Parts: sequence; C-alpha cells; structure tokens
Amino acid sequence: MHSCFLIFAVFFVAVIDQTRSATDAIVPEESEVCRAVRTGKPCLFPFIYKGDLYTTCGTNPWNGNLFCATSVHENNTLEYYAVCECITPTTPAPTEPAQTCYSSNSRSCVFPFVYKGKTYDSCTSVDNSGYPWCATSVNGALEFRTWATCICTDPNPGSCTQSGSRFSSCEIPFIFDYIEYKSCTTVNYGDTPWCATSTDRNGWYKNWAVCRCPDPNPSDCTQSAGNSACEFPFVYNGIEYNSCTTANTDNKPWCATATNLDDSYRRWDYCDC
Repeated sequence: MHSCFLIFAVFFVAVIDQTRSATDAIVPEESEVCRAVRTGKPCLFPFIYKGDLYTTCGTNPWNGNLFCATSVHENNTLEYYAVCECITPTTPAPTEPAQTCYSSNSRSCVFPFVYKGKTYDSCTSVDNSGYPWCATSVNGALEFRTWATCICTDPNPGSCTQSGSRFSSCEIPFIFDYIEYKSCTTVNYGDTPWCATSTDRNGWYKNWAVCRCPDPNPSDCTQSAGNSACEFPFVYNGIEYNSCTTANTDNKPWCATATNLDDSYRRWDYCDC
C-alpha cells in the first residue's frame, strides 16, 4: 500500500511540474487592440487568474466590467489589472496617393517641426505667400531654426508626355513654380498642355513647347460640311484630333481642312454631324 501511494505521489508531482513548465513557457505580449481604459496601457495576454488562462479581456463577476492584466508574476499569474476595452481593427478605405513634397535645396526637410506653436508633419504654406516650406533644422523643442521652400509633386498628373515641337522633345520631370511635373500640364496656359524642353541642373524648366496630346473625347464624325474634306490628324491648342471636335465652339463640331507641317490647323470648316 505504501509503495502504491509513493508511486501516485511521484506521478502527481510530475504532472504538476509538466503543467507548471507549460504555463511558464507562455510569454505574455502587449496587445495591439486591448488597452486599460484610464491609462491607455496595453493589456498583457495571455495571463492566468484563479487557475484560468485568459487570451483576451475577462469579465469581472462583481461589476460586469472587462478586465485584463497590466503586469504579471513570473509564473504569468495576474499581478496588476485594469478595466479594459478592445478596438476591432478595421481595414482603412483606399485613398488617393498623397501629394509628396521635399526641400528645394540640398538639405532635407525635418519632420515634425513647430512653427508659431503648431506642429507640422509635412510642408506648409503658412506665411510664405502660398508656397510650401519646411524646416531644415530644429532646436530641442522642435521649433524650426532654418527652412527651405518645398517642391511638391503634381497633384493632378496626366499621361501625355509628347512635345508638339518637331525640334525638341519633352524633358520629364521638370519643375515649374515649385511643382514637379512628370507629364504635360496646362498650368498658367489655359486649356493648352505644355512641357519643358530643357531644364537646368536642378530640374527647373528653361525652355518649353506646347504638347501634342490625344483627344480626350474623340467622336465618330469625320465629314466636313463644306467643299473641302477634313484633314486628319490636326493639332489645335496642344490636342491631336482624329475626328471632328467642338473645342472652343458653341457645341458645333468642326475640323481642319488644311494643316501646316507640324499638323497644326491652317484652315477649318464645320462638320456635317
């Protein structure tokens, strides 16, 4: 009888040791979604309380509040706890690519920086006549010490990169008025697209030409209403047309009936559409 009891005792201790070893092997980690309500401190999971293993916030039987461990003993049993809340992660809605900006000189922007008590994580146009700028060095309080005007990418890039000149091609990218363009732009030129045909060593435009971009709204109409036939393609205000267009008319389609060597229209007539 004594031998049986001794064997049982050894077996029981072995089981307890195995259970303790398995429990001790657990390494609690800070949760990314569950935190203490008052302090914001991350919950630790898993933790052990009254012999039960918790992998998420438990319910306090006395008041119904959710609770979690904020620190544990060496054997992972609860030491300190807090009322907790968990936030279900959500997939953010897709957004348009943000406009990016960088310093216009050789020194990089420093973010964040503080200007007049406000913290900036990107270039700002405050107090700079509408042009974006950033800090290039800051003090210990992150207040700007030196600064530079920023160069920002085109917020509305296109796909056209073809020059309308027979003698020079577009030089992409190019910088104009502190905006970096990687395609033709109509900025400061009405509805007519243009591009740089030469730039300086820093990428700023020096010379330019009207672009030759495809018609964004082609039609099936190609018949002149007059005695002269339409001549395609023809170029008008930087757009290449292969059909009649209503550009700059009262919705009346027209076409070129004669063109120059660069395909720009020389004579025109209304279309029979």
